[in-house]
Amino acid sequence: MFRSNSFFSSSVLLLALAFPGLVLAQGDAKQVAIDRYMGIISMRDLMEESFVAIAKNVPDDKRVEFLADMRAVINLAEIEQISKDGLAKTFTVDELNALSDFYTSPHGISGMRKFGAYLGEVMPGLNREIQRALKELQARHKK
Repeated sequence: MFRSNSFFSSSVLLLALAFPGLVLAQGDAKQVAIDRYMGIISMRDLMEESFVAIAKNVPDDKRVEFLADMRAVINLAEIEQISKDGLAKTFTVDELNALSDFYTSPHGISGMRKFGAYLGEVMPGLNREIQRALKELQARHKK
């Protein structure tokens, strides 16, 4: 029995050394899929679009300063790592590849070009509603 277990263990070890892709394929495939997605979806561009959308709620005379400050203090490497971790926990390899396929398709490219305008359209209303809800909650807790 010991001999067959030893033989089996040795065989698995030799296979792992000879063909590391067999052992690490799933993790590697997911990392490749995440890297592909992150190469298509620029976090820098998404953050910039978000800053510009948020800046629409900042008074005109403070907007340029706000944008400069946000660009200076945001830790893009941290944002990218948070995004990668979220992608790894949330999506399968096939889903990540499907998202990447979509975002490189004509419809996906067109949609992503419009995403900044979409954010600019909805962010002011979303911010107003969140502020209204927060004020309502504060008023309720004062009673």
